[in-house]
Amino acid sequence: MPLLSGPRAVLVIWLAFFVAAAAILWLFSSVLLPFVLGVAIAYLLDPLVDRCEQLGLGRSLATTLVLVFATLAVFAVTGLLLPVVIDQAHTFADQAPDRIRRILAWLDQIRQRVTERFGWELGGSAQDLVPLFTGEIGAWALKVLQNLFRSGAAIINVGGLLLVTPLVAWYLLRDWDDLVARIDELLPRRNLAEARARFAEIDRVLASFVRGQSTTCAILAGAYALGLGLIGIPNGVLIGLFAGLISFVPYVGTILGLLLSVGLAALEFGAAWQTLAAAGVFGAGQLLDDYVLRPRLVGERLGLHPVGTIFALFAGGALLGFVGILVAVPAAAVIVVLLRSAVAWYRESAFYREP
Repeated sequence: MPLLSGPRAVLVIWLAFFVAAAAILWLFSSVLLPFVLGVAIAYLLDPLVDRCEQLGLGRSLATTLVLVFATLAVFAVTGLLLPVVIDQAHTFADQAPDRIRRILAWLDQIRQRVTERFGWELGGSAQDLVPLFTGEIGAWALKVLQNLFRSGAAIINVGGLLLVTPLVAWYLLRDWDDLVARIDELLPRRNLAEARARFAEIDRVLASFVRGQSTTCAILAGAYALGLGLIGIPNGVLIGLFAGLISFVPYVGTILGLLLSVGLAALEFGAAWQTLAAAGVFGAGQLLDDYVLRPRLVGERLGLHPVGTIFALFAGGALLGFVGILVAVPAAAVIVVLLRSAVAWYRESAFYREP
């Protein structure tokens, strides 16, 4: 019997593929962002192009139409939201020093009450930290941003995103079915059924993340921004969009959005109905996510524990920066699929079953 056959051969092939992919990501991470985004866009829009083909359109025409309409939709949404986001970001930055002073004053009151009641000395006044937040840290952050936007690399990256990403997405969308067919032709004939089964499972996992999760995040971002905006929470649209867009990390978007919105509402309105309403917006959003959006749009769970998701994001960001964050969760989900296959193969092996 050959050394590599059945599930074992498939796992060895996948291991070699991951080693090669990791080496490419490591070596070329500084220029990969437009290509990674192009691949993600192509994978996201491929079902729409397939649907257009079923209606009788050619693949190239269908690809062009889908990308044009998707681009117009992005520009329309961006045009509506960007002025509001920029205005609220400026407002948030302008009001941050005053809010920090109020928070530190509140912490001072708590410190004094604890000292009076229990006799505990908790150090100096929290107000001593104001210059640190409003002076040194602010100047440092401003300098970092200035250096970032003045660097030629940033200009090149922005140009690459605007020019290269659409081209990559168009070519991949046009040739997607041919690429899939060529990959299928390269699969070992001896293990064809097993390899196709793993590819199908990986495709389901990635589809649930790339397509289902992105749609879920977009809906939650709109719902949070609308809810907080209607309530009148300071910077509510900005907070809502931020919380919704990071909701692909389980509960992180809800927790951060809840803390920010409730904290700002408490600073501005005190113990008023707006504070409870802000908490209600995120409570309702989490229920919508758990019982409506995720079951219908995401479907079957990725199989990745929330802690594993967070670790994958941190590890990807630490190793490859923003490109690592983009590929971290999909790569981790694929690894989970392969590990399940490896565990199943191990349980069926003589090494596990024989005493």
